[in-house]
Amino acid sequence: MNIIGTLNVSDIIFLLISFVVCCYLYGRKNFRYFEKLNIKGPSPTAFLGNFLDIKRKGFHKTFLRWGREYGDYFGYFMGPSPFLVVYDPEIISEIMVKRFSNFTNRPGILDKNELTGSMLSAAEDDHWKFLRTVISPFYSSKQMREMTPLVEKALATLLKNVGKIADSGKVFNANNLFSAYTMDVIASTGFGLEVDSQQNPDSPLVKKANKVFEKTLISSVERLAIVFPFLGKIMRLSNSRFMMGNLVDIIDFCHEVVDERKRNRDRNNAPNYDNVQKVSYLEKCMDETLRKYSVAIFLSRKCKEECTIKGLKIPSGAVIQIPIHCLHGNPKLWPNPEKFDPERFSEENKSKQTPYSYLPFGGGPRICSGMRLAQLEFKMAVVQILRNFRFVPCDRTENPIEYDVTPLLRPKNGIWLKLERR
Repeated sequence: MNIIGTLNVSDIIFLLISFVVCCYLYGRKNFRYFEKLNIKGPSPTAFLGNFLDIKRKGFHKTFLRWGREYGDYFGYFMGPSPFLVVYDPEIISEIMVKRFSNFTNRPGILDKNELTGSMLSAAEDDHWKFLRTVISPFYSSKQMREMTPLVEKALATLLKNVGKIADSGKVFNANNLFSAYTMDVIASTGFGLEVDSQQNPDSPLVKKANKVFEKTLISSVERLAIVFPFLGKIMRLSNSRFMMGNLVDIIDFCHEVVDERKRNRDRNNAPNYDNVQKVSYLEKCMDETLRKYSVAIFLSRKCKEECTIKGLKIPSGAVIQIPIHCLHGNPKLWPNPEKFDPERFSEENKSKQTPYSYLPFGGGPRICSGMRLAQLEFKMAVVQILRNFRFVPCDRTENPIEYDVTPLLRPKNGIWLKLERR
């Protein structure tokens, strides 16, 4: 029976309009989530939520704008899924430390299986606690000293490549150079593998890792662990390439580090875990670099049971995002945040910082387990390179850096520089 044939034009138009209205209402069915909680936020679009805003400008710029507009916390949607973004350091402290037992887990993004269940970044509750207990001893001071020869080997290759670049006089992409060095360190210290991605970029493992980092906006930061379980987060936390971002400030930084190296070090001695700790200005510059260029845009936690913190009602199952990059750029917490100023991290100034306003490696019990290794490989590389070479801007050097639209802070066009021997 031909039902369509029995309908007149007005009936068909009515059905089409009804269908469109139903689809529209279905696409907005979750969008009263934050309204019921009296939480402000940007207006979502049916089906897409606020995806288009983030796609156009990226997480860091969009979160900064929304933070200025809506205050210490706000809600937004990626498709139909709600996310609560929290700026207030006091609320962050409650979530990450004081009420950690209620916010132990990260939202499940990867499918649960034998592999993902063994990832420290994705593990939950008691299993996460067990994995953390097993892994933590591998990053003790003793283990860091024993890992130093492996870092030195990767660093020797890096210096050889840097020398070739300097002698050629050609411009180079610092993003690629330091990423390969970091990958070699992780492979050797974490897995006992000599990948040598600096000399062999066509290695299957290197290609696999690069493919992960080429993922688009929709991809999750957690996918890093597919290539490097337990250590994936370190992959970019050393973030050496961003040390080249603020050109004028970095030139001053280089001079100061070299001068301090002369005061504290014999030029013929190689950097190691113990002696790089003596270069205090290097530590301050590393901290300031990670403040301005925090690799992860946000941290995520999932609420187990409904609770209220400083008047903010957080329902069970809510996903909370802590915008690291926006915290680090908040002028209320960091005066003149766009300025590269290592003295923010002098002992005197650190004592004045608002707790939980600086989170480059996360915070609380789930702080990045590989933090000390990331810091070690960064410091050793900077010391060895700056004692022998100087970085010089070129025509392709961006200032400021333009970022890619991904959940990781990544330079869109690379960081192009020249190198000269001292």
